Amino acid sequence: MNGLKSLMGTLLAICSIVATAQTVSTQLDSVISYTVNSTLNQWEYYSKLRDYSYDSDGNITGYTVQMWNGTTWNNQRKIQYTYSNGELIEYFEQVWVGGSWQNSWRTIRTYNTQGLLTETKSERWTQQRWVPVTRRTYAYNSVDSLTEEVYQVWDTLTSQWVNSSRKIMTYIASALRDATEFFLWDMMTSSWRPDRKELYSYDPDGNMIERIDKRWNTTLSAYENIRRETYSFNANGVLIEQIKYQWDGGSWRPSQRYSVTLNPNNTVDTKLWETWNVGTSQWENNLRELYSYTSGNLSSLLSQIWDATSSTWQNTSRVLYGFTNSGKPLYEHRFSWDNVQSKWKDVELKEFTYDSYDREVRFHILNWDDASGEWRKNYRRDQFYASVTGIEGSLTSRFKVSIVHHVMVIEGDHEAVSITDSKGRTFVPVQLGNGMYDLLSLPAGVYVVTITGREESINIKIAITK
Repeated sequence: MNGLKSLMGTLLAICSIVATAQTVSTQLDSVISYTVNSTLNQWEYYSKLRDYSYDSDGNITGYTVQMWNGTTWNNQRKIQYTYSNGELIEYFEQVWVGGSWQNSWRTIRTYNTQGLLTETKSERWTQQRWVPVTRRTYAYNSVDSLTEEVYQVWDTLTSQWVNSSRKIMTYIASALRDATEFFLWDMMTSSWRPDRKELYSYDPDGNMIERIDKRWNTTLSAYENIRRETYSFNANGVLIEQIKYQWDGGSWRPSQRYSVTLNPNNTVDTKLWETWNVGTSQWENNLRELYSYTSGNLSSLLSQIWDATSSTWQNTSRVLYGFTNSGKPLYEHRFSWDNVQSKWKDVELKEFTYDSYDREVRFHILNWDDASGEWRKNYRRDQFYASVTGIEGSLTSRFKVSIVHHVMVIEGDHEAVSITDSKGRTFVPVQLGNGMYDLLSLPAGVYVVTITGREESINIKIAITK
C-alpha cells in the first residue's frame, strides 16, 4: 500500500512547490476479456473486472464485474474481501438488479487466537435477510494439526444445522498424518456412518511412500481394501516413481506405473506411464513425455504413445515454450502429429505480452484452422494497472491533487478541468463525482492537466502507461 500511496504522489500547493513521483504499480486497475465473432474472426468485448481496491498489505479488497451487451458495459456483480491480521474473514458478493446493487452471497471465516481457521459459513441473501446455507467447522491438536472437519447444511424448515459429512485425521510422530477417515451422516439413525478411509506411511525423511484406500462394507461392518499407491523419491526428495495397485480379492495387483527420469539439474527429463499386463506379469509401455530446456527454462515438451505392433514410440503432440529474459512465459505453441503426412500441424498458440515494466498486459489464445489456413482468434484478456506513473507541476494555489489508479481527485474550488496531449489535442475527462475524474480512457502518453479556478489556472504534467 505504501507504493500505492506514493504512486502518484500528492501535490499540495502552498507558495511554490514542484513535486515528482515515478513509482510503478503492479496492482490491477481493470481486466477486460474478449470473445470472438467467428464469422469475422474479430475480437468482441465479453466481460470487464474494474474498480479494483487494495488494503495496506496489497490484498485485493474488491472489484466490479461487468458484461458487454453489444453496445455498453452493464454491471453484473460486485465482489468485496475483508481481511483481519492478514487473514480473509469475509467474502461478500452483490448483484446488479433494477439499477442498484443487491446483496447476494457472503462467506464468513472465523479463526482462533493462534490464527487457525475454525469455521467457514456461507449465507444467501433471501427476503431482505441473510439465510445460512453451508458451514464447515475445524478442530486441531496441540501442535496445530487439523484433526476434524465437519460439513453441515442449513435446514430451512427446522432452522437448524444438519450434519452432512465429517473427516477425522490422526497423526504419528512429527505431526505426520497416518490416517484420514471419512463419515456420512445417517438420517435414519442420527449418527455418523463410516464411508471410507485413507492410510499413509512415510520414509525417515518424511516423504509419503504409501497410501491405502479402504471403503466401508456395511454388510460386514468393516473396511475393505480398494486401491494402493506407493511412492519413491531420490536423495533430493523428488518423486521419481509412483505405482498404483487394485485389490484383487486377497492381494494387491499392479495396474499402472509412473516414473520420472531427472537430468543433472534435478529437473524432469522424461516421464513414463506403463500398464501392468496380467497375462505376462510385466510392465508395458503406454505414454511418455520428453522435456527439453534452454537457459533453465522449459523449451519443449514432446508427447508420445507406444505402438505395440511396431514396438516403437509414435508422436502425438508437441509444445514449444518461450520465456522473457526475466523468466516469465512468452508463448506456448502446441502441435499435433499428422500420421498421414508425417509432419507436425499447428493446433493452438498462447501468447503473453508485457509492458516496459515487465507487467503482463495481454494474454490471448489462437487456434489453427486447416480450412482457411490461418490462425483463428479464441480468447483474449487485457490487464490494466494503476495507469498514471508520474505527476509533476509548479503550483501557486491551494489545490490538492492526488491520483490513485485511474481516478484523479482535485480538492479545492475549481470550475473546469481539461487535459492536453503531446499533439495539442484537448480532452475533457469524465467526472465521476465531486472533484473526481476518470483517466482510464486516455491512451498512454504524457499530458498536461489544466485546472481552472475562480482566480487562477494551473497546469500539472502527468504520464500515463498501460
